[in-house]
Amino acid sequence: MHIFGTSSLLALSLAAACAGGAQAQAVPDKTKAAAESAASQVARKAPVLRGLLFVTQERAEVSSPTATAAAARALCRPSADAVPAVTMSTQSAGEVQALRAQLVQVATTEAAAARVKSAVSTELLPTDLLRARVTDFIGRPVDATLTQGVVTEVVKLINEQGRYLADVFFPEQVTSDGILVVVVRPALLGNVTAVGQKYHDANDFTCRVRLQAGQPVDLKVIADDLAQLNSQSSWHYTAVPEFKPGAAAGTTDLVLNTADDKPVRYFVGADNGGTRVTGQGRYHAGVNVGNFLGKFDHEFDYTLTTAGDYSAFHNHSLAYQIPLENRQRLTARLDLSKSDVLLEQGAFRANGDNQIASLEWLVPQLTVPGWLDWGKNMASETSFGAEYKRIGNALAFNQEQVSNVAPKVLQGYAAWRGAWQDSMGASQVYTRLTLSPGGVVDRNDDRTFDAARTNASSSYWRLNGNYNRSFALPGDWSIGATLNGQLARKPLISSERMTLSGMGGVRGYYNDTLTADAGITGSLELQSPRQSFTLGNQTAFWYALAFLDAGRSWNATREYNVDLNKTGSQFNLVSHGVGFRVETSKHSFLRFDIARRHFGMDNDRKWLWNGSLQVAF
Repeated sequence: MHIFGTSSLLALSLAAACAGGAQAQAVPDKTKAAAESAASQVARKAPVLRGLLFVTQERAEVSSPTATAAAARALCRPSADAVPAVTMSTQSAGEVQALRAQLVQVATTEAAAARVKSAVSTELLPTDLLRARVTDFIGRPVDATLTQGVVTEVVKLINEQGRYLADVFFPEQVTSDGILVVVVRPALLGNVTAVGQKYHDANDFTCRVRLQAGQPVDLKVIADDLAQLNSQSSWHYTAVPEFKPGAAAGTTDLVLNTADDKPVRYFVGADNGGTRVTGQGRYHAGVNVGNFLGKFDHEFDYTLTTAGDYSAFHNHSLAYQIPLENRQRLTARLDLSKSDVLLEQGAFRANGDNQIASLEWLVPQLTVPGWLDWGKNMASETSFGAEYKRIGNALAFNQEQVSNVAPKVLQGYAAWRGAWQDSMGASQVYTRLTLSPGGVVDRNDDRTFDAARTNASSSYWRLNGNYNRSFALPGDWSIGATLNGQLARKPLISSERMTLSGMGGVRGYYNDTLTADAGITGSLELQSPRQSFTLGNQTAFWYALAFLDAGRSWNATREYNVDLNKTGSQFNLVSHGVGFRVETSKHSFLRFDIARRHFGMDNDRKWLWNGSLQVAF
């Protein structure tokens, strides 16, 4: 009897893959007839089942992959990233014989559960669960119904574990003592191929599967590999793979079904996320280049952002992302901006440039709190970075502060991001701790920072956090909840303060209405069902929403806020409104919100709108 188990595990998300389920599928095999014949012979000689012994088969002539498959896998797998080999047998051949002898001795004296023994690794076949499944067969007549029932229950158990593929069968055997041996043979990896891609080499995908040829087909490892592969780039996507019988007996080939795009994307866009001094309109143009310099998943991005008047504000943003071994990533960023505007009806001139450079090292899955139930279904990443900033103009940070100094910031940070799903919806969390020692380079001292903002210090810390939660409702409606916050103890200069108002915070206020040393904003959105449609050669969807936003700020010193017409260290914002979203499969989008604030800005219109548009091609 021979059953080949398959799994739908890889159709699930990375979080669900760790817990997923599977289905068993019978595959005709030449050994089936022989196995059934053997079972029939056993039934005639041992009419009553007295014991079951489960063993694994790891014979070299059966389990070795073809030379071609082994050579292909050896060429592309970095040793630092390979998965250690797993041994599925817990006993030597002599120890297996001893187990069988023990079964013969207890076949008539011990309880039925004690007459089920296993020499198979518990990773593949947990012994306690195995006994619970097959103990009821002890004492029954040995016939084709019994042997098929044992095989079916074992296959179900393996698939419920959602980890490995395996063949389960009764080998040809002669017994007169009622003890039957069941072989559990894990499927071993043969060839790995990729199909469907147009702009990438197949090895770029197959080499991201960490399993070596000849290792057990570990569904969890494969699911994790594909989730990482899909998350690292928007240029390609590998869907649910296929498993096929391999060329060598006992092996299984893995086929990666892949779709990809030409790794160059141009885009233009506009929004009203600017300031009133430089002009609220912001206009964008840029390019994303994948496989930069011919390197797989190396990505280069460039964006030009300007106000309606180029001299009033413009920013050049560059980023280069490099994948490292062990799925780590290194990202370098550079932002160069310049502003030149008149303030207070020409009484002051704000003219300066900002330079911001950063380097970030990202380590996925560094910390997964497995002692928490939700930690088992969590995908996470930890990052460490360093930033250099030269702040010559505060207008880029939604402030009108005028200063004759250009402080320099040199700081480091550690951040953690996690995402998980549960029965009620999905969650994402991000937290970052930033530390600035001060006094590292020139103009990175308390005197310069105090000149930029009274009582500001070059040595400080700040803690930022973000939490997003979605709740599924009947009829495909949903609720989205968002919290953003910043905590700091000292007065901060413009580049380190939190913006609480505008399209990224409390809507219904201008982007430059409120910034603060510390604060929190929250948003609740009732979202309609997603409606899909075709837009040219793209798949798109849209949905409508209604929202309620609120925010509260805290400052280390008292300030006067013009829009709120209030002096103090704490300010509140509240608004509500409606909006809609349109997004396409090719990274184009349209977003529009209109909000009514509850107080403040009494001399301005009560309703304000925020919108952004991007067209990618």
